[in-house]
Amino acid sequence: MLKSTTTGRVLWKYDGLIRVDTSGDSGGGGGLAGLLVKVVATAIKTAATDYVPIAKQVNLITMSSMPYGKYNPNFDKDRDAQIILKQQHEWASK
Repeated sequence: MLKSTTTGRVLWKYDGLIRVDTSGDSGGGGGLAGLLVKVVATAIKTAATDYVPIAKQVNLITMSSMPYGKYNPNFDKDRDAQIILKQQHEWASK
């Protein structure tokens, strides 16, 4: 959300969803032992996930949807433009 520092009015906002698959995908079998193996595998994969590329993608999406600044030739021509990016982004961590 971008707010005016003088009026407090919301000038711009963006809402999106990024989903990262950190499930363990370990066979593990059934029962309590299988469940425990899956929980441990998921915890390890979650801890080992590199979130930097995901953060870069989020920043790119956010910055590309912001309105133009006063030094851009399109400044103030995008008042009524709406950027709707409701596509869900998914990354499967490796």
